[in-house]
Amino acid sequence: MRRIDDRSIRILSRATLLRRGMTGYGITRAVRSGRLFRIRRDHYTEIEPPEDIRAAIRVGGRVGCVSALQALGVFVMHGLSTEHIHIEPLSSRLRGAAQSDRRLCDSDRTGIELHWAPLLDACSASAHTVSVIDALVQAAVCQPARMAVATLDSALFLELVDWADIDRIFAVLPAKRQVLKRLLNGRCESGAETLLALILRQLGYRFEVQRSFAGIGRVDFLVEGCLVIEVDSRSYHEGWANAVNDRTRDLKFGALGLPTLRPLYQHIVFEQQLVRDAIRGIVEPVLAAR
Repeated sequence: MRRIDDRSIRILSRATLLRRGMTGYGITRAVRSGRLFRIRRDHYTEIEPPEDIRAAIRVGGRVGCVSALQALGVFVMHGLSTEHIHIEPLSSRLRGAAQSDRRLCDSDRTGIELHWAPLLDACSASAHTVSVIDALVQAAVCQPARMAVATLDSALFLELVDWADIDRIFAVLPAKRQVLKRLLNGRCESGAETLLALILRQLGYRFEVQRSFAGIGRVDFLVEGCLVIEVDSRSYHEGWANAVNDRTRDLKFGALGLPTLRPLYQHIVFEQQLVRDAIRGIVEPVLAAR
């Protein structure tokens, strides 16, 4: 997994290479042999960069927003095929992401999203990628509100930012996004868990995150003390051994009088009403009997 400030990929100008003792012919030979990579005019790298960095350098900006965060393993909205590129407000001589030998035009913007704004944390940006803080600022506005909450929560859980950084981020976000701050907890271990927590908040139920049970282990959520919810993903629950472990845990919770629900990401994102109805169907009779 590539770090957002990967310093191993340096952008070298022709002048820098000449100062190192290379000649124009030597630069050409190095490019042809694969020892140097020409990304756009006067922009070379010694390591072949990933496509998002290559596209950003070609355009004349930096990898930003969800593209930068995805490279770090931060949760972002699934299904994104667009490269998000940050551009300094006064930048000029922008080029196409696919063809860097011509000026950027409307036809070159297919597959890229440009973010024009000053950087909040310019000192932590690399030559090709914005800082985590700036990527989060951009992603908090670029994505739907609930996805923005999941992204910020994911960065907190991964300890890429702390609460002081969150304060800095919200200090520059639009007024309509300020309400999102109180929805963060930094304890959900996946974006899907954060999205489920938002559903539980909407339902008005009390819930505990990462509750531990002696002899069984932790659960993602304990809702109103009467329902266990585990947010399943393919990476952690695929295979027979995991299936046996999951069913064994469910039986142990059943022995404690706690039914278990295991919604998948697609249920939580695309079938929210189904998830709400399932939770209500178990919790409401218990609350009515109390």
